[in-house]
Amino acid sequence: MGAYCVAIDPGGTTGIAVAKTDANPWTLSVQQLTGQHHLQLLELLYKLRPNVVVCESFENRGIGSAILEPREYIGVVKVYLQETRAAGVWQSASTGKAFWTDERLQRHNLYFQGARHARDAVRHYAHWRTFTLKDRSLLERKQRGLVIRLPNSPNSTEVHPQTSSR
Repeated sequence: MGAYCVAIDPGGTTGIAVAKTDANPWTLSVQQLTGQHHLQLLELLYKLRPNVVVCESFENRGIGSAILEPREYIGVVKVYLQETRAAGVWQSASTGKAFWTDERLQRHNLYFQGARHARDAVRHYAHWRTFTLKDRSLLERKQRGLVIRLPNSPNSTEVHPQTSSR
């Protein structure tokens, strides 16, 4: 299948955003994995074979009984990165949310209603693309997107930003 970049918000529900090509970097498909999905996540990464994986890092914010489930899924990502030598980018939860607020995602039609974890994966991808790669193309153009539900995949949605006529 192949993908350019996969962004991951790991946890009990893991959000995933996929950019298939660098030529269309703002065309994203998203999904959420639930239940015990360690193997499902690993198989998805091997199927997509991304060159880059952007993943939220784990921060214990001083909570003694912190939920450690995200660490398990981060471990799955690390296994994939070690075995394939794909590039790994780690971001804190606050890094992803600092600039790419719900309002900003909505403005650029990258907001997915009812898919909070997938939205967070989109935030991580958008932050990496905008600030690490310095791709301001989405911000510099007034854009709107077209949201399309993918067939045979009720948890996946694809976004195609296009120039607004406004």
